[in-house]
Amino acid sequence: MKDEQHKKSTPKDFFLNLGAIVAIYVSVISFLNLLFTTLDSILPDSADYYYDSYASMRLAVACLVIAFPLFMLLSRMLNKDIKKNPEKENLGVRKWLTYLTLFVTGIAMAVDLIWLINNFLSGEITLRFSLKALSVLVTSLLVFGYYITKIRGEGPKYEKLFAWTSVTLVIAAISFGFYVMGSPFTQRLRNIDEKKIQDLQSVQSQIVNYWQQKEFLPENLQDLNDPISGYVVPKDTDKNVDYVYKIMGMTSFQLCANFNITNEYKNRQPTPTAYYPGTSAKNETWAHPAGEYCFDRTIDPALYPHPLKGVKLEPFQ
Repeated sequence: MKDEQHKKSTPKDFFLNLGAIVAIYVSVISFLNLLFTTLDSILPDSADYYYDSYASMRLAVACLVIAFPLFMLLSRMLNKDIKKNPEKENLGVRKWLTYLTLFVTGIAMAVDLIWLINNFLSGEITLRFSLKALSVLVTSLLVFGYYITKIRGEGPKYEKLFAWTSVTLVIAAISFGFYVMGSPFTQRLRNIDEKKIQDLQSVQSQIVNYWQQKEFLPENLQDLNDPISGYVVPKDTDKNVDYVYKIMGMTSFQLCANFNITNEYKNRQPTPTAYYPGTSAKNETWAHPAGEYCFDRTIDPALYPHPLKGVKLEPFQ
């Protein structure tokens, strides 16, 4: 009998079972990652540092869209094969991978729970924490329940229940993720606006450097072009126009651009972006609404003095 089962364990059996296992690993990890990042976005904690959670959400959605249907397809193929060949239910490779899944899933869930408890002890006693803990609990129960019924030989009895429950949860998570981060078209607009912010940061840095060297602001942005250093003032390629620069005082100026969408995050205080010379850190924010918007900047001479000011130059001998 063992020889017969060994003969039945073909490369096809091995790779079908392995593929289903890998697919459910990726699906579970991506599902939890999507839930966590979505909760971080809609329920921000005032103690958090701001970070771009959209990148993690996009990756989680992409993994789920591919891995979960693949898992369902491979599981369907395996179930059909077992119905035709009932002896394959007890294949060694199938049992090994099933128990491995229970072990790895248990470790993964334990690590997630440890992380959640650590956050709880760190002071994250919020609705967000409770929802994360609930999502881990529901996911672990679903995965463990699915594979335990298979080990007990009750898989076909609960197959449809698991399928409909998991499909409903995954579709709901993906839909809510799109609701929070926006459509691919919205993401494209956000990337275009981010490029404009990077351009304005570059221009601001050059303006401050210009002021430090000459102790007055440039009359226009073209004065910043430097053939020696190779710097060329960037242009708004989205609207095919120049960025707007306005002198507001001896050390004050505005930089303006036309933005496609807002980048102001609900229920979150503006957090300074990566440091660029130009103003004090308290003003170094780039939150903006949709449409034409100007950023006010004031150079502090005490913070940005002339590089050689106060330096005594010795006469050349």
